[in-house]
Amino acid sequence: MKKVLDLSCGSDPKIHKKIPGAIGVDSKPGLADVVPDVMKIDVEFGEDYADTIYSLHLIEHLDPLALLEKINFVLKPGGHLILETPNAYSLSKIVRLLFRGTYSGSGSEHIITFGVPELSNLLSQAGFKVTSIEYVNTTVERHTLKLWELLSYYLAKGIPVFSLNIRVHATKL
Repeated sequence: MKKVLDLSCGSDPKIHKKIPGAIGVDSKPGLADVVPDVMKIDVEFGEDYADTIYSLHLIEHLDPLALLEKINFVLKPGGHLILETPNAYSLSKIVRLLFRGTYSGSGSEHIITFGVPELSNLLSQAGFKVTSIEYVNTTVERHTLKLWELLSYYLAKGIPVFSLNIRVHATKL
């Protein structure tokens, strides 16, 4: 059976609940199967442990290179990383910055933002090869969207500036 880790599984608990044998990792008790400090996954799981690691909306909260190096350590050679983070070049983010003076919504603890060039470069530095990039709007429920967000949801597939998030698939070199 393939070993799958879902880092920061509280952002989308459906992943580790749907994949047989997947382990959810989150610092919030009750959301995960294990509750270590995500920056200590190397100690918790060891070298070459996982076949696949999901990291959804985590990298923008931590030291990104340090996190990717730990993920690389835990992934088996040729292992897969599925990473999602807000799109720094999203029109909605730019408008928010211009009118509210902040990139993130209220209560957000984002310490860094990424566009595709920055994220691709960082993944390369950490020993990954990017295999695909998608522009997606997956972290919002369609029935609660305002008209602008609904339009953005459907436009994201074809026009990156309308995408709220970037999803990258990468392979450990």
